[in-house]
Amino acid sequence: MMRDRNIGVGCRTIKAQLDALAGAPAADLPVGATEHLARCGSCAKAVAAARLARGLVAQIPDEPHVPAGFVDRVLVAIARGSRRDEGAAEFWAPARKLLPAFAAAAACCLILFQVMVWAEPVAPPPDEALTPDEQLVLGVTPPDPDAVLTVVLAGDAQ
Repeated sequence: MMRDRNIGVGCRTIKAQLDALAGAPAADLPVGATEHLARCGSCAKAVAAARLARGLVAQIPDEPHVPAGFVDRVLVAIARGSRRDEGAAEFWAPARKLLPAFAAAAACCLILFQVMVWAEPVAPPPDEALTPDEQLVLGVTPPDPDAVLTVVLAGDAQ
């Protein structure tokens, strides 16, 4: 246990002697430890939690009561569970066969995506090379009302 002296008792000392402090009655604590616990809320909480834990552990009976036939029921449940696992494995067998094909398709998609991202975009033809109806359909430039009227009257719009 801690030495009964009044100097040098700090958080580090309390933490180091936590088990001994939790096991001792409050009246038997050294004076320095009592004063530090009165000042430091963190250490007081730690000692209180350690005392509570000691009390809960003391409440545990030495040997738990096991009902009759418990072991047999556990072994039957384990055997039943292993049979269920085998059934689940059979259920997923077709999916496991498709896993390599799925992985290959995913890899191809990633490769195509990277190629498409790095490929330079194709520039559209210049506006002058397009006929008025192509310009109208492609929307390259805002349509000229005269060009729209010409296309409609000529009957070239399809």
